[in-house]
Amino acid sequence: MKGVRIIAMIMLGVLVGYFYRDSAPAVMLERLIARPCAEPLLYTLGEVDGRFGVSEERLINTLKDVETLWEDALGIDLFAYAATATSRTIPVNLIYDNRQIQSDISKNVRNTLGDERSSLTAMETARDELAAEYEKTLAIYNEIRINYEKRLAAYNKTVGEWNKKGGAPKDVYEELEVEGEALDKEMKKVVAAGDSLKALTEELNTYNARIASYVDNYNKLVDSYNETFHQETGFAQGTFGGRTINVYQFTSDEELRIVLAHELGHALGLGHVENDHSIMYAKTGQQSLETGLTPEDITHAKEICGIKE
Repeated sequence: MKGVRIIAMIMLGVLVGYFYRDSAPAVMLERLIARPCAEPLLYTLGEVDGRFGVSEERLINTLKDVETLWEDALGIDLFAYAATATSRTIPVNLIYDNRQIQSDISKNVRNTLGDERSSLTAMETARDELAAEYEKTLAIYNEIRINYEKRLAAYNKTVGEWNKKGGAPKDVYEELEVEGEALDKEMKKVVAAGDSLKALTEELNTYNARIASYVDNYNKLVDSYNETFHQETGFAQGTFGGRTINVYQFTSDEELRIVLAHELGHALGLGHVENDHSIMYAKTGQQSLETGLTPEDITHAKEICGIKE
């Protein structure tokens, strides 16, 4: 039977990685002149597209969580939320465009594939249970058949021997009649067990054919998904430039936090670092909020803020 292909869980670039595209010289230069990290960097909410399903309150709380990530690592206040936009605040926008549309489509397709795989698993489980029943029925059938064949062979041998002698005495004849009737009943049991076995065989073959067809269709869906979404993407999940943070795409709350942490880092004046697990790495994919900032992130931030070890 064909094997089920593994879905390349790319999620529009999680494996390959999203490229951050940042142009931060304006605020970076301003921060350097004004003594980096000397006072908290003010941010406010800008455009928050409702199609992301993220409320303003939730976005503010997410940003405050991201603040803590950087501030706990450096031990100073780096950011502050401002309810009102001013010339000094940096707006944070969630801009819904084709990037998030494609991500949502990818997520829906993956959910569909997950449902299809669950259905396939259920079919395979039912098939395996049926196969176990078949093996049990086969064993019973073979036992009944072998016992019947042995009794039949012994009966035929005895009848043959008496026939050679010209016939059996009355008492022997009556015993053979009883055994013959018993053999007829046993034969019916053998036939019934054989019919049951045949029905199970047909049902099992039907299951196998359905599963093979299902696997084939499932693999076609996986191939279509991988062809559509398994590709390098040059767009950015988030950008920082012109005193503005824009977030365009994320697949989970954690990923939103990672993107915001990355862009707030740029707002402080940080560039990219080389460790692919770092928040300030140029692509997303390997970062985790459980591990938080890497030594490269912290070292770079301290350099920008002028904090000596």
